[in-house]
Parts: sequence; structure tokens; C-alpha cells
Amino acid sequence: MCGVGEQVRKKQQRLLKNMDAHKVMLDLLQIPYEKGDAKMMEILKFTHQFLQKFCAGNQENQALLHKHLNLFLTPGVRRGD
Repeated sequence: MCGVGEQVRKKQQRLLKNMDAHKVMLDLLQIPYEKGDAKMMEILKFTHQFLQKFCAGNQENQALLHKHLNLFLTPGVRRGD
């Protein structure tokens, strides 16, 4: 989804939504990990980047993630802090 035109990005977002890729990413956000686990921090960074691009300019995908807003806003949900 990087560096592509608007129409291509929308098609990619729709394809990824139909494949439930966002559900896998949301599952990743809930995996417990040790503080200082560099590999897991990298995975979480890429997961957040994916979800940002998945939602960029796409209200339908934003609505899907809105149902899981607590994963992004609730203190203490993110493990490893």
C-alpha cells in the first residue's frame, strides 16, 4: 500500500479487508510480550503502520477498527510498557 495511486490503494484495502488481514493484525496487538523484546516491538510497529494504511481514507475500514478502539486507547492494554 506504499507509494501507489488512490484507486490502487482502495483496491488493496478492499482486498485486505476481504481477507480479514485486519483481524490478524488486531490479534497481534493482544499478544503478551516481555518488556524490552526488540523483535516484538518491531512487529508491533509494523502492525500499527499496516493498520494506519489500511484505514487511510477508507471509512469502511475505519469503522471496522473503531470496534476495537480500546486496543489503541486503553492504558495498560499494550503489554511491555
